[in-house]
Amino acid sequence: MKHRKERFIYVGVDLHKRTHTAVVINCWNEKLAVIPFENKPAAFPAMVEQVVCHVGEGQTVVFGLEDVGGYGRALAAYLVENGFTVKEVNAALSNWKRKSYAMTESMTVGMRRISRSCCSMNSTDCRPPRRRMPTGY
Repeated sequence: MKHRKERFIYVGVDLHKRTHTAVVINCWNEKLAVIPFENKPAAFPAMVEQVVCHVGEGQTVVFGLEDVGGYGRALAAYLVENGFTVKEVNAALSNWKRKSYAMTESMTVGMRRISRSCCSMNSTDCRPPRRRMPTGY
């Protein structure tokens, strides 16, 4: 029987206007993949397909996104609609951790921190995406 944390694969997604980058890690913080993809709904299924190929039997994928209301809104909606667990990572926490490292760190280290935040599963680190009412209501 697997330990509770072994049942998950964690994906931290660095969100930008034109492109996103996902880093896939396991519960031992081993980087399994770095997946760059366009910020277009048409590119989301290919990214998910690449993530799913790292999922073992009995494992669940947990996505961590910093900005589910801005650049990550379409991705968060796509993932939730397709039954994935999506956690909003506290941007202040990941920014604090980012500043605690030397300036030479790579972008994948930052995304790995987002994944690790979801791995810890603390309510202060990760929370479900906020539901927002459409404008005009």
